[in-house]
Amino acid sequence: MANWLKRSILLVSVGFAIYVEPAVAEQPQSGILKTKDGRSFVYDSVQINGTTYLVKPHGLTPIEIPIADVLCLNQACDALPARASGLPASPTGTVSIAGSNTIGASLMPALLRKWAESYKDGKVDAKFGQLDEQALMISRPGSLPLEIELAAHGSETGFQRLLAGTALIGMASRSVKPDEVSAFRRKLDVNLLAPDSEHVIGLDGLAVMVNKANPLKNFGFSTETLAKIFSGEISDWSQIGGKAGTIVINARDDNSGTFSTFKDLVLKPSGKSLSPSAKRFESSDELSEAVAKDDNAIGFAGLPYVRDNEAVAIGSSCGITQKPTRFTVQSEVYPLTRRLYLYTPGAPRNEAVKAIVDFATSDAAQAVVREQGFIDQSIEFEDPQLKTNWLEDLKKQNDPRVPTKTYAAMIQLAEATRRGSVDFRFNTGSADLDNKAVHDVARLARVLSGPDMNGKAWYLVGFADTAGTYAANSDLSVLRAQAVARVLRKIGAKISNEMVLGFGWLAPVACNDTEVGRLLNRRVEIWVAR
Repeated sequence: MANWLKRSILLVSVGFAIYVEPAVAEQPQSGILKTKDGRSFVYDSVQINGTTYLVKPHGLTPIEIPIADVLCLNQACDALPARASGLPASPTGTVSIAGSNTIGASLMPALLRKWAESYKDGKVDAKFGQLDEQALMISRPGSLPLEIELAAHGSETGFQRLLAGTALIGMASRSVKPDEVSAFRRKLDVNLLAPDSEHVIGLDGLAVMVNKANPLKNFGFSTETLAKIFSGEISDWSQIGGKAGTIVINARDDNSGTFSTFKDLVLKPSGKSLSPSAKRFESSDELSEAVAKDDNAIGFAGLPYVRDNEAVAIGSSCGITQKPTRFTVQSEVYPLTRRLYLYTPGAPRNEAVKAIVDFATSDAAQAVVREQGFIDQSIEFEDPQLKTNWLEDLKKQNDPRVPTKTYAAMIQLAEATRRGSVDFRFNTGSADLDNKAVHDVARLARVLSGPDMNGKAWYLVGFADTAGTYAANSDLSVLRAQAVARVLRKIGAKISNEMVLGFGWLAPVACNDTEVGRLLNRRVEIWVAR
């Protein structure tokens, strides 16, 4: 097994027909055969048997492989590029998963264990080592085993390895960047933004944390103020009303999707760069511990890593303030919410890769996401206190451009319903639902058909940003709600026109002075009668 094994070995009992060379004494290699779905076989002999190859791998009984499924034999395999027939090669049956430390440290291993246990007679024996790299061996006596290599060195490394053909699944705590999309189009002729390539497995709130002894722990920090702190422009807590003390900046390293997200959401909009004096960490665990040990420290990490620190509320230029909670992250209205992704170069054709991705995006996987401290994609409804606060804010709105009867109708409906934790959003510049929303519609359909919804009225409520007139945006908000309704109808939901509404730019969840804020406000919510 590879020399980089500073990692745990996870033995999982399931039967998967993917070959990994067993741990036996080395024998002379007679040849190699590779299949189009990414498997590789080092064999003692191979012969044609009608429409199949009869392959005798080292130490195993012969197996039959359809000739149409074979990619190459022997020297022809050496001449192949790193990626052929739509998939990177998967040498000796190994599935390599690489990328985000946020996902790879604990969430992905937990998902893989749960996936293995979902098979009949499956069981897991685990010996854990360091979290940055792990080897997982999936096997059962009498069946062909599968080895999974898991390397968690940052989201950027996941995309690099996918492109190089040395990984079959990339983990990312940020969306693929435009230059990365272009690179995959040029080299592999795949669109990494397509629904069969981009898979959302959960959500995370990027928490800005301070030490619990910090007097400003309940202070609402604007992203502009945070940019000044992390760039070093504000260097002492007394400059923003705190106790005198030099601010100690802690940040993830450049390979981290966590840092990439923070840079895009906090630093770049203010034209700032991270201070050269910042302490850098490859691990979110280490960063959290550093903040907890220093009264003057500040840092950022995923919500599960706040631990003994205090996550601060994020304010904005227009007065909208959000604290990271399950509801605000699930609905993606918390300003520093991020999606957790798995990426594949096109639709997975490797049997194991497809099974892993299908499980990771399933309802069953959401419990694992929640257990690991991240925010799952299940649909919940707001608690009474959150609803009260939201209604109070709504009643304070007084925009003379909005008809009085529209305000009254929205408040009346809001008082009789509860908002769901999912907000349906759209691809930029498009009326098409984004990749997460496509799966969310299916989740909503299952919720609506459940026993808890019997006889309850529910509504699809669309919203818009402030670009243009209120009348135009009111129409746009209805069109967005109708787009969700059309998808729901296609999968069997019964929706009348009276259940599809739009309230224009009312009830914004973010400021409309940035493109990110406008994108958040262009949404569709689900409201259910109490």
